[in-house]
Amino acid sequence: MFSTRMEYTIEISFDTRKHHNITTLKGFIEEQAYTLGCQSCIHTYEMEPGSKIIGRNHCVLTVIFNKIEEAAHFIKKMRQTSGVHIECVYKDDGKCEILHASPHYLSQLHKRNALDIRNKCRNNKSSTDSPIIRQFYKISPPNQS
Repeated sequence: MFSTRMEYTIEISFDTRKHHNITTLKGFIEEQAYTLGCQSCIHTYEMEPGSKIIGRNHCVLTVIFNKIEEAAHFIKKMRQTSGVHIECVYKDDGKCEILHASPHYLSQLHKRNALDIRNKCRNNKSSTDSPIIRQFYKISPPNQS
């Protein structure tokens, strides 16, 4: 028998055309992730051609945390960072569950799948993943006795 551990994956991106020093911003994001206890941080580049200019040229970082509090704190830091977009947040405990998806992320999916994911994320406000969900919706933390 094997044990599955809970992982929280956060995919963030920034437009490389709008930043003068890509290496500095990427380094800042990675430093924040590792300082907060991430397990791994991987980056890639996503480009879409346009007719005469490049349509999309983004650096995408995938950051994985084992602890929900660390993931939530990282999300909070990234939301305060100018030009950084949180594309997707999901948990993986043997089965993948999307906790948040940006409008851009949803626009890349088949319309029916995008609607299902958006509705599920909106209805997920009272889940056990509330430290992460609270970063995207105005939800009060539970009362502590």
